[in-house]
Amino acid sequence: MKTVLILSFSHLHKDPRVRRQIEALNDSCKIITLGLSRSHILSLPGHVVKVEKMSFTSKILSLFDYIKGSPAKSIGRKPHVIQARKTIREIPFDLVIANDIEALACLYLEKSKAPILFDAHEFYPEQHSERLSWKLFYRRFFFGLCREVLGYASKSMTVGPGLSELFLKNFNISFDVVLNAPFFREDLQPNPLANGKIKLVHHGIANRSRQLEKMVELVKLLDPRFSLDFYLVHSDSKYIAELKKLAGSEPRIRILPPMPADQMLDQLNSYDVGLYILPPTNMNCAFALPNKFFEFIQARLMLAISGSIDMTRLGCESNVGLFFDEPDLEKMATQLNGLTSEKIYEFKTNSHRAAESLSFSRGNKTITSLVHDLIPGR
Repeated sequence: MKTVLILSFSHLHKDPRVRRQIEALNDSCKIITLGLSRSHILSLPGHVVKVEKMSFTSKILSLFDYIKGSPAKSIGRKPHVIQARKTIREIPFDLVIANDIEALACLYLEKSKAPILFDAHEFYPEQHSERLSWKLFYRRFFFGLCREVLGYASKSMTVGPGLSELFLKNFNISFDVVLNAPFFREDLQPNPLANGKIKLVHHGIANRSRQLEKMVELVKLLDPRFSLDFYLVHSDSKYIAELKKLAGSEPRIRILPPMPADQMLDQLNSYDVGLYILPPTNMNCAFALPNKFFEFIQARLMLAISGSIDMTRLGCESNVGLFFDEPDLEKMATQLNGLTSEKIYEFKTNSHRAAESLSFSRGNKTITSLVHDLIPGR
């Protein structure tokens, strides 16, 4: 049995995309992980690195590396990348999956001889391009980093067709698409509305840049049938407090702790509409295809989504809800207020029909095929 190293500078037990890679390959390959935590999947062997602050000297040397034309060497000054390189030298493996650009830069610096399958979770040059500091420095840095290391990967994949097109246009490299979709849940069914009430739900990180307050403002424009539950990962306690203050005494809006990952789809299934307003503040947002889009569908919900070209494209193809090009709250409220219980159930039924095709079934086959094609001697 061949050995696959899965490298990701993330907390693997909380990273659904990396966990799906593990589950896709675990039966046919020996898996070893290297990340900021173990995967907690069965008893898989795993190595952990710690994120530490760079010393002042390392920061100066990192800047000089960039000025001299090697963003990868600049990345290589980070303590967790240094730790990872030392660990990689001690691990025998036949192929490595590099999740995100730092992991690929690490392997590039290490001159790894094994085939590399690169998984780009973002289009890095435009990741935070709404910020002035990004436009002034980081955009150029990540364009340079991509030009330096992308060609080192044997094969590459990314999260959606929009990002695949951006990589091809900017770097002339083809990327396969593996959607951020969960495994198919055959046992779930769409539920009729209860007592004419319409339960909206949103789950995810409480990130200020995502402007979650727009969903609070939207609910205030909706008729009394509607309510909204947020299940938020508290990455910014000050922002959570601001959202609670904005919701004020509105009893139809609740801000709740995050759902356990293994209970998420069952819990979402009790709602009616998955809500997501994502202002297209940068290219990654404009082409976003996040986990929650597919989790809403797998939970057999209607979707109400604004701001993403790829979510709109996929959602309209399957007719699973209402999709808006921009976060015009008045327009969204008008269309949502015009919904009947029957129409919402029709959208939920369409999600049920689309659940298998928009699950990880196809992604599972793509990852397995890419890995087995790259591993020598199979």
